[in-house]
Amino acid sequence: MPGNLKMVPDTESPPLPESRRTAHRVFLIRQKRDWFNPFRHIPWDYTEENLIADPEAAGGSRGSHAGREYKKHTLWKWEFRFPKPARPFTIMNQIKRTLFTSWINVLLVCVPVGLGLHSLDQRSPATFALNYLAEIPLWFMCDYALEEIEKYLGPLASDLLDIFTTNTVQVISSLLLLFETNRVDLLQTSLVGGILSNILVLLGLSLLIGGLPNHEQRFNRLGAQGASTLLSIAATSILIPTAVKLLGQTTDANLVKQSRGVAVVLLFVYIAYTFCQMVTHRNEYYHAPPPHEMSIAQGLAATLPMATATGSAVTAPNVTPAAAPETVPPPLNSPNDPFQAPVWASRSSRHNKTSSSNSRARSHQHAESNMYRSAHPHEIKGPQLAFPVAVLVFAVSIVLLYFSIDATIDSIEALTEATNLTPTFVGLILLPIPNLDFAPISLAVDNYLEQTMRYTVGRSIQTALLVEPLVVLLAWWTGAGRGQVTLAFDGFEVVSLFTTILLLGFLMVDAKVHWVHGILLLSDWVLIGIAAYFVDKGAK
Repeated sequence: MPGNLKMVPDTESPPLPESRRTAHRVFLIRQKRDWFNPFRHIPWDYTEENLIADPEAAGGSRGSHAGREYKKHTLWKWEFRFPKPARPFTIMNQIKRTLFTSWINVLLVCVPVGLGLHSLDQRSPATFALNYLAEIPLWFMCDYALEEIEKYLGPLASDLLDIFTTNTVQVISSLLLLFETNRVDLLQTSLVGGILSNILVLLGLSLLIGGLPNHEQRFNRLGAQGASTLLSIAATSILIPTAVKLLGQTTDANLVKQSRGVAVVLLFVYIAYTFCQMVTHRNEYYHAPPPHEMSIAQGLAATLPMATATGSAVTAPNVTPAAAPETVPPPLNSPNDPFQAPVWASRSSRHNKTSSSNSRARSHQHAESNMYRSAHPHEIKGPQLAFPVAVLVFAVSIVLLYFSIDATIDSIEALTEATNLTPTFVGLILLPIPNLDFAPISLAVDNYLEQTMRYTVGRSIQTALLVEPLVVLLAWWTGAGRGQVTLAFDGFEVVSLFTTILLLGFLMVDAKVHWVHGILLLSDWVLIGIAAYFVDKGAK
């Protein structure tokens, strides 16, 4: 056993690191691979000269906060803070950082053209395509503005903002399908498609692209297993009404009542799980280490019984005290370090004074992080948009997004009539794509797999346990869909959902993944898409 080992007290608990998103990032120097990442924003108004006077705001101080706070306001339990930007806000740099911050904003030209075609009452495949493409940059702008707004909010407000905005596109499209077009069948298909796309497409791409530069990635086993269990409950809540309907063992009126009762139960489960994750067990869900990260005392406790049973002698390890605080260099993985390893890997280096000897795996991770840091010497920390500008960008983007979704849904019938695409393929494969928040892919590349899992699987949980039951209850209260909206879905959709959740459960067993797992998830989505292309619900 190595001579220098750090002793981890069993009673200490780690401080809670920063949990808000860090997908949208600005680097003074960008690698070529970052040019293709829409979340690597163009560093407008930043130069080496104007940042040298404040290196901490430019990321020069390792572990520095994302913009140094100089003013705080607290209203009841809500905390508002105003961090110092790296460069003063001006009208010109706010315009550049809003409209010209990423190459994906080129698709914003589809917004006026698509809305113009729809206003001329031209329901055609071209109208569908243009407004469909317009949804992607508009949601990107919404996500960018939300992340900027979160920089001015406290942790509780940021978490609540994430919860209520994570499935914005899904919620808008569901309301339009329910109240305007009365397409309940397409609504149900799109809801299942939203779950499938988040797990198979978004998580699959995240594991594939994030796994290529990172040999192996790990995540919180407790949170992953809890999410998998919730998705299994959601699949069961849909499977049972569907089976009862297909087997003809109930009447339509009783099926509606059954679905309403199940919807109430699902809402209760979602509220209880959210409260557990955010309040009572926040530390366990967000920052639980893997099994191999245990204290010396825990390791000896597990070793002594086995040694006694086999009759072998046990030699106490040579444990030397940790280095003095003044001799310890600043930890590489600080809570706000953009280049940190995953939460499980950086817990000990944040919470304890590191010794001169580390494990081979952690040394390898630190070496990779140092290599990545040398490629990006400066990250521009702090807010890129002023708070009123961020709120305005979000408000304008969400309004335009609503009209683009409305035009897209209004052109679905024209699309299916002019092409060979079936409504099942459109609802299961096409409609959920603009709802995807591709920020988790960027987070996975930066080795933030914990946040990637939380946002991809968490969005699926919200669709299954919040959006679906709310649709049933809203139809009941408002009479939309003739009050006959149920949780009895199409058999093909339920089977696709069940097999997807089963595959996800298998991948989460070891709490570690690599790029091949991403291939598996994407392959499952392609298989479902091929089947959906040939599905005809009217065929017998």
